[in-house]
Amino acid sequence: LFMKYTPANGRFVGQRGYGYRGIAEFVRAANALNGGTRTLEELDDELATASVTLGTTAILEAGRRSLDTGGAKITLKYDDTGDIFSWHPIGMH
Repeated sequence: LFMKYTPANGRFVGQRGYGYRGIAEFVRAANALNGGTRTLEELDDELATASVTLGTTAILEAGRRSLDTGGAKITLKYDDTGDIFSWHPIGMH
């Protein structure tokens, strides 16, 4: 699990990133999700889920591709939802 740097309910939740605490939080979250007591959207506020780390992952991938091609410019494409906090990369070139 990656570190989650954004706060959840006004609290820093980075301590739920790497290490045994992160694994314990992940197991608790998986059990709650499987048990129907939590939703993925609720877990986005507490864990570094795929949907909240997608932007960072896209930036890292674009950087890797740029390095692999001798510093070529890589442009990320985003969907146009109108809300900058919910922009998700949809491609790169």
